[in-house]
Amino acid sequence: MNINKPPQMSEGREKPEVRIFFIRHSKATYGNYADKLDSEFPESQMNIEEQLPDLPEAGIEMAQKAAAEFISKLDPEKDVLYVVSSNQMRALETAHIYIEVAQAAGIEVIEHEKTGTNVANKIGEGKVRSLENLSLHMENQVHGAIFNTPAHTPPINFDGVSEKTKKDFEKARAIVLSDERGTWGANFHAHAVDVQKFIPDMETPESLHETQFKNLSKLAEFARAKATGEKRVNVLAFGHENYMGHALEQDTGKEGIANVEAVEIDVNNKLHRF
Repeated sequence: MNINKPPQMSEGREKPEVRIFFIRHSKATYGNYADKLDSEFPESQMNIEEQLPDLPEAGIEMAQKAAAEFISKLDPEKDVLYVVSSNQMRALETAHIYIEVAQAAGIEVIEHEKTGTNVANKIGEGKVRSLENLSLHMENQVHGAIFNTPAHTPPINFDGVSEKTKKDFEKARAIVLSDERGTWGANFHAHAVDVQKFIPDMETPESLHETQFKNLSKLAEFARAKATGEKRVNVLAFGHENYMGHALEQDTGKEGIANVEAVEIDVNNKLHRF
């Protein structure tokens, strides 16, 4: 979906109220990344359509509990959901759980004509669409492992890694481990700028804010165009912590966002922890 040019509303149709919520995915195993890093070609991109389920039982339970709490604040007579997600499995699985909880509570979920990817269609049964603006775009999977905490760094098949990537990884890991912040997101937020100095393709919190986060507010117009009645449209956008850190720090004073934590994006593109 291109969210830079929203569809046109029908003339004379009153625009329904729209709220936008960003929700980080639930606790995950990150098994798809671990498999890629230990594969014959660890630097290559992951095949989105061949991902395996990524939420463990604890992650499923966490999402179910958070979804029940979130949905309890909505009214079937007044609210509908418009659900979009990153194309990563853990985000899609989390979105699907929220959809199931919403439907069980009698909340309408708007169906998408296109779901972005086949895996999104399979998991969400047409009720969730994967968006590039919510997805991760790490070209080299080894670079993504730079910011892992020591306890959550999977084995990497360095026999399949170029000498340059090996050297860059060692140098970058030294930076991260010298001031390790306890989570991937906190390490990325603190050290991405320094790592970018010798890995030019590395994104930073600021660059991701410009290229991904700012466009999320435009989801409101798409959601309005898809709504068939006068109910309030609640956009649920499921994704990751890396592109939210800069905005969260600016708007709330803290860059971190916990698993299944929700933040609301207001009309001025400002974030409020929900």
